[in-house]
Amino acid sequence: MKNKKLHLFTFIILVLLSTSLDAQNDKTILNDRFSILFNKKKNQFKLECKSGCDWKELTFKNRKNKKPYLLNKAGISKISKTTEHTNNDSSDFKFIVKTTKDKMFLTSKNGTAWTNLSFTILKEKQYKINYFGVALIH
Repeated sequence: MKNKKLHLFTFIILVLLSTSLDAQNDKTILNDRFSILFNKKKNQFKLECKSGCDWKELTFKNRKNKKPYLLNKAGISKISKTTEHTNNDSSDFKFIVKTTKDKMFLTSKNGTAWTNLSFTILKEKQYKINYFGVALIH
């Protein structure tokens, strides 16, 4: 009888551990949908995709007319009626990037946990943009 209880107890522990590990794997997959490092030097913005993109590095200048860009898995482009409203796979990210001299505004169109983000761009600092939001790295 003790042996059966021990086996049952061991079985329950194994089931609970495997469920916990699956939940952690789901969080890792969710967290790795995309990860982009961003910084600004003088008048140029640099984006470096660490995961979830078909591109590795993009750069663009802070233009005087300050028109926003559309950033997604495929890269960066000017906004048009077709690019903004094109339906992507729900797992793909798509957001609008608008910059001023010292601020960045992000508006999600698809594939993020956030809707709108804005932050002050500090000189020579690096930021990480991902599914959950933005963070100052250093």
